[in-house]
Amino acid sequence: MANSHEIDEFERKILKVLYNNPREKTGVIAKDLGISATAVTKRIEVLKKKGVITGTTVSFDEELLGFPLTAVLVAKVQFSCKMEIVQAIKEKVAARDDLVLSTCQVGIGHYDILVGIHAKNKYVLDEMRRFVEGLPGVRGTAVYNWLEMPFFKREKLFETEI
Repeated sequence: MANSHEIDEFERKILKVLYNNPREKTGVIAKDLGISATAVTKRIEVLKKKGVITGTTVSFDEELLGFPLTAVLVAKVQFSCKMEIVQAIKEKVAARDDLVLSTCQVGIGHYDILVGIHAKNKYVLDEMRRFVEGLPGVRGTAVYNWLEMPFFKREKLFETEI
């Protein structure tokens, strides 16, 4: 488990802004918080050094890119095979141009692996399900199609005013 870090009120507010817009200018953040841009920059550097800020991301609208089908593929697997199965799934999706992987996570519960995926059509998704079912150590799969899947897209986490 990771160590928790104490953050002050300004750092918390900076994180809220950056979570909703990772590319926000430090000058804009500074103006909103009533502190200097230099102070914002220094606090962001401290948050990076602490490991609180680990990077930035770019998100896409998969449907506009031609991936209208959004689904969760889950699998029951042998414990000793989890990481090999995750790697095989990632490699399979990376080699295809008709699938986009949103997430591939290992967990504990009824299902051991959760795959967030966007596909060109239901046939591509079913082909991926059959691929996963055929991997050594997989004991079962299920697929859940979603009309919307906001938890696999960058959504605003903080809606409160600063």
